Amino acid sequence: MKLATMLGATLLAAGLSLPGAASAQDELTEVKVAINWLRNGQFAPLLAADALGYFKEEGIALNILDGGPGKNTISYVGVGQADFGIDSAVFTFRSRLAETPVDITAVGAVFQHGPYGYITLTEPGAPKPTPKDMEGKRIGIQTDGEVFLQGLARLNDLDYNSFQIQVVQSGIEPLMTGQVDFISGWVTSQPYQFEIEAAKPDAPENIRGKIWQAIVLSEVAVASYGDVVFTRTEVVKENPELVRKMLRALARGMEAVLKDPEGIAKIVTEYPGQGDDLDRVLWRLRNGQNDLMVSEDTREHGLLWMDLERWRKHQEFYLEAGLIPRIEEPEAFVTNEFNPGIKWPQD
Repeated sequence: MKLATMLGATLLAAGLSLPGAASAQDELTEVKVAINWLRNGQFAPLLAADALGYFKEEGIALNILDGGPGKNTISYVGVGQADFGIDSAVFTFRSRLAETPVDITAVGAVFQHGPYGYITLTEPGAPKPTPKDMEGKRIGIQTDGEVFLQGLARLNDLDYNSFQIQVVQSGIEPLMTGQVDFISGWVTSQPYQFEIEAAKPDAPENIRGKIWQAIVLSEVAVASYGDVVFTRTEVVKENPELVRKMLRALARGMEAVLKDPEGIAKIVTEYPGQGDDLDRVLWRLRNGQNDLMVSEDTREHGLLWMDLERWRKHQEFYLEAGLIPRIEEPEAFVTNEFNPGIKWPQD
């Protein structure tokens, strides 16, 4: 099916308006958005908003700058190579507190809850694991994961010295082979490979019939935002209408994903340069990614909303770890001024 036909069918099924030629502006302004990884289902709202014509309706020609190894969204935005960036919240405040600060402002959060956690395998019906279950266990972390594990132990009164820590790569293989009991990662990414392998008729005995569960850091240690949208502070001051248009289009993309994940997954799969196949995009959306986008704040205020106190507590976590020199008042670099007010869940 051609993309244009698929778009129309999906929009009608979802109860969304099809962008028409009359609403599109003849002259579009190129807006570059740097993302923190290669484009894939993680960025479904952004890709959907572009494919559905929401950016075009705002007079924007979207240009996505892919991230990946050796690429830095903060640098792209800070030097003006990109107009907006999408990255984890921590990079926003750490860049402002660096020896050479970067003057950026957070304007929205796609994920209301950070997806980082500790994944384990259990029998179906087993109770949800708790931080206490990690004591004395073999924990696989990446090279930058020690600060999170230390914080988890500190905030849950755990014996950090009891952890048998192993530095591993980002894949889930060490967990599936029994090398570790828990492995750190994004709950919207790493478990997918386990589900694929466990579903095979010849699956190894140690994973056959098992399910994965996770202890999510934002639930048990420090609440944080994921995929934060930021721009240079001068853009906020000098071109506020551009910020408003950017967030309005993105929030509509989020709404579309929440209303019709199956239909939008097909659209995302067809997006140029996107790396996930349909099954993986659907898995991401159905297995927690859509849930990460909503909260009581989004119900009351709208998608992309940010709580300033959460930003403060997130900084306190890093201050206690000795990774930032001080706390900056969130009012100085976080704003909900441009929130479109698209509320979800809808009552």
